[in-house]
This record gives sequence, C-alpha cells and structure tokens, in this order.
Amino acid sequence: MDMRGPMGGLQKIAEWITRMAYLNLLWLGFTLAGLVLFTIFPATFAMFAVLRKWIMGESDLPVFKTFFSYLKQDFIRANLIGLVLVVIGFVLYVDLQFLLTFSGEGVVAYFYYPVLFVTLLVALGTLFVFPVYVHYELNIRQVFKTAFFLMAVNPLLSILMIVALGTTFYAMLSFPATVIFFGVSIPAYLVMRISYGIIELARMKQQARDEKAAEKKETSHASGM
Repeated sequence: MDMRGPMGGLQKIAEWITRMAYLNLLWLGFTLAGLVLFTIFPATFAMFAVLRKWIMGESDLPVFKTFFSYLKQDFIRANLIGLVLVVIGFVLYVDLQFLLTFSGEGVVAYFYYPVLFVTLLVALGTLFVFPVYVHYELNIRQVFKTAFFLMAVNPLLSILMIVALGTTFYAMLSFPATVIFFGVSIPAYLVMRISYGIIELARMKQQARDEKAAEKKETSHASGM
C-alpha cells in the first residue's frame, strides 16, 4: 500500500501521537512507581534521551526498552542533578518570598526584581540541562555550565522555547484531558527539538572556526617555507 500523499501524512501524524502518548504514560508510570521523589528526574532524563533519538531519526527503536535502559543507567546521576536543581529552586523561592514580604520597606525592595530576573534566567537555563545531559557526555558541573552557556548565546531561540511552551500549556488548559497523555512529553519534545537545533548550530559554528583556524595555520606554514 502506497502511504505517500495525504494518507501517508495522516499515518505519520497518528504514529507520532501514539508515540508521544506512550512516552508520556511511561514517564507517568515510572514517576509514580518511585513515589515521585526517587524517580521523577531519572524518568525525565530517560524521556529526553528517547526524544533525542527520535529527533535524530531513530524512530524504530524499542521505546520501553530504551526508556528503561536510560532510567537505570542514569538513576544516581539524574537524582544528583535533580537535587541540585531542587536546592537552587528552593533557595531562590525563599529569597523571593522574603523580599516580597518586605517589598515596601527601604532598601530591601530594590533587591526583589533583580532576584526575580535571576530566578527566571535559572528557570530557563534549567530547561537546557535535560537536553545537554542526554546529548553530551559531561560531568554534572559541565552539564550546568554548558546548559547556561547555550541559553546565553542563543537568546532568540531561548525566547522561542518560552513562547512554544507557553502556547502549549495554554492549549492543554483548554483541553485538560490531553494532560494525561501529552502533559509532559509534548513540552519535553519542544524543549529537546529547539535545544537540539541550538546544539547543532553551536557545533557548526565550532566546526567552521576549527576549519578556519586549520586553514590559517596551513597558510602560515606554507608562507614560512
């Protein structure tokens, strides 16, 4: 049967919808199985690992086996990264609440908006942590450093990520039933897709710089002969 044309397009859409729903249910199931506290971050990193492979064209991989494999192998490191994120988030939340309480009193009021701005930057940078972790082989410190670097050097795409996530969440609020099947997988896909584009852009820029440097070195070597 020829699946090109409109029918082929509909079949691909149906396949993607099914995959995203299945991945979301896997995330939900394993998160709840670990009482949320112990498995939410390993399950989230496993989801991003699967999404990365799909985006790179590996669409026929065994989803459950791949998801579970990443969840097991990254269980400890994912929880360590998650702990760091929770601690940072908690500290910033406490700071904001403290400053909000005294927002109308003297010099303390001037610190609220700078801290709020830093909090928003940290929240945006956190979105890059998951794609960076599954794409590169880095230690925990390098994961955070690379994530915030990618966010900082690509502000327009970072803003695009926020707009895409905001639009998605708004649409889901209009259709609450979709949250069960796509509440995490669709936003994660958008984050991974945009982040992968940023990562590839950074790679191409670095490759161009390396080629230019190599060409310059060859030219200098030839002129010195």
